[in-house]
Amino acid sequence: MGDRFEVDTTALIEGGSSLRVVAAEFADAGARSTRAADAVGHDDLADAIREFERGWDGRRQQMLEHIAALAEQCQGAGEEIEQLDRDFAAALLGEKS
Repeated sequence: MGDRFEVDTTALIEGGSSLRVVAAEFADAGARSTRAADAVGHDDLADAIREFERGWDGRRQQMLEHIAALAEQCQGAGEEIEQLDRDFAAALLGEKS
C-alpha cells in the first residue's frame, strides 16, 4: 500500500444506512416485546417479558442514541471524504469545484 491513503467511502455510507436500520429495530423493540408478552399465552412468562422490557428500556434508549449518532458520523464522513476527493481532483486540474 505504501504512501497511499485509501478510504472505502461506499462502506462508510452503506454502514451508516445499515446502522439506521439497527437503530429502527432498537426503537421498535419495546412495542415488539409488548406484542410478544401479549401473545405468549402464559401469565408468568408474559410478566417476565414485560419486566425485562421495562428493565432495559433506559439502556436501550442510550444504545439507540449512540447507534444513531454513529450512523450519522459514518455517512457524513463518507460523504465529506468523497467531496474532498472531488475538490482535490478539481484543484489538480485547475478547475473550481
